[in-house]
Amino acid sequence: MDNGELDNTVKQNHHVCNLAEWRRRLRAAAVAACLAGAVLPVAAVESTDESLPRYALEVSKSRNELLIKDGDAIIKRYHAAFGRGGMGTKRRRGDDITPVGAYRIMEFKADSPFHFFMLLDYPNLVDGWHGYRNRTIDASQFKAIATAYRAGVAPPQNTELGGYIGIHGIGEISPKKLDIHRNQNWTRGCIALRNEEVNELRAYVTRGTRVIIRE
Repeated sequence: MDNGELDNTVKQNHHVCNLAEWRRRLRAAAVAACLAGAVLPVAAVESTDESLPRYALEVSKSRNELLIKDGDAIIKRYHAAFGRGGMGTKRRRGDDITPVGAYRIMEFKADSPFHFFMLLDYPNLVDGWHGYRNRTIDASQFKAIATAYRAGVAPPQNTELGGYIGIHGIGEISPKKLDIHRNQNWTRGCIALRNEEVNELRAYVTRGTRVIIRE
């Protein structure tokens, strides 16, 4: 696979809804990256647990919505706010853009200033490859991202790609905050719901829950 073919594979990943196909393409992209000189062991892109949580989340940035889905059935629909950096996908720390792609919920934090926080596995292999290709991160950082993916743990959060992207609430409630949440994308790259909606969402998700984010 040459670099042009690899780029096409990576771009296609941002539009994949089927998790098995998504994983296959991620592995292929990472193997190609190894062959292209990223010094990434083939073993680092092999899948671990294929079991999937029942519910999945689908997010549309252009529609400002988050859906809870059970297969093709929509269980819940919420208004969501996104990164104030605008459309497109996240490429580096500080751009304030919500990433586009296929992710998983990794960790939960109950003492967040935004009420409750669900960490996503950003940057994933696709994000890592773009970062490596664009020289935002080096080969060792790309390898660390791939190794985390294989292990099913959160990837490094302190590279120039940024990190700590997740789903959270508003925090302390005020009429002004609620008005901003209804009418603006105000986060630094995360997906925000109202506090009571995050509480409700918590009952449907677990570690490993899929989160598909589209424009």
